[in-house]
Amino acid sequence: MPYTHQSLKRFEDEPLLTGRGAFVDDLVRPDMLVAAVVRSPHAHARITSIRTATARARPSVVEVMTADDIAGDVRPLPALTREGAEYMTLPEHPVLASDVVYYAGQPVALVVAEQHQQAQDAMEAVEVDYEPLPATIDPQLALTPEHPTIHAEMQGNLALRARIGRGDMNDARAQADRILRGRFESPRLSALPLETRGIVADYDPGHDQLTLWMSTQVPYRMRTQLADVFVRPPQGIRVIAPDVGGGFGQKMELWPEYVAVGLLSMKLRRPVKWIEGRMENLQAYHSRGFTGEVEAAVTRDGVILGLRCQMVADLGAFMMSFSAAPPVNSDGH
Repeated sequence: MPYTHQSLKRFEDEPLLTGRGAFVDDLVRPDMLVAAVVRSPHAHARITSIRTATARARPSVVEVMTADDIAGDVRPLPALTREGAEYMTLPEHPVLASDVVYYAGQPVALVVAEQHQQAQDAMEAVEVDYEPLPATIDPQLALTPEHPTIHAEMQGNLALRARIGRGDMNDARAQADRILRGRFESPRLSALPLETRGIVADYDPGHDQLTLWMSTQVPYRMRTQLADVFVRPPQGIRVIAPDVGGGFGQKMELWPEYVAVGLLSMKLRRPVKWIEGRMENLQAYHSRGFTGEVEAAVTRDGVILGLRCQMVADLGAFMMSFSAAPPVNSDGH
């Protein structure tokens, strides 16, 4: 049947409106464990010690996992290069922080228990000692030569430089009746989906198959990236996206918690669930913000002959898969 000039019947509304939607947290697997994440309270600090004995002794705790426990098991999280970038440096994002934390909310350890509250209680018993280091919160200051470099392997704090455009701005200036200039601040904001991030991982050792139910907008991309991180063929990973309660780009990333939970399921050979709390969602997800220096060549009639913008964007402590998308997309081309 041709679809031109035809109304398309919506098929997803009724189950959601009648309370029959199926989200990640609705999924219950037999013998399932629950994970909680120990996070850094510091934007930048050195980890001097992690003590897990007290947490491991708590009732129903099955495992406490730190970076030392997964060394060599997984690769760092991937970051996508940007085609046409003049300069790009990609510091590796570890699944769990080991020596240094680089942002508030960075995962340091995972606690796994039989029940959610038991995991939460044991999480608070993990003892982490930090030595605070200078933090960078202003991207303009971060670009100055005298500002400390956050990642030792980088030559400064610039992660990406790209030029995007067309036409001749000099010619536009020559024909313009007026040149307008201004500085514009786009404040930091964070996606706030009704459903926070979440995952259920279930490893089948008999078939060497890892199945992950994830609150994600891009299940096939997740499978490809997980195969790279776990160093296993994509055929051994299955990603299922049930109903997703909002995303706004936040659920297009492979997050370190997803990798850690998948690894826990393979190690423990039991299903593991992690559902992010609302405060975690605000703390651990990077907000975005820009500063733009804009110059417009215009005529008396209000015609814009040329537009030039130099934008500085805060990409956070690491380049995630889509970190560069908002500032690059904002060029308007």
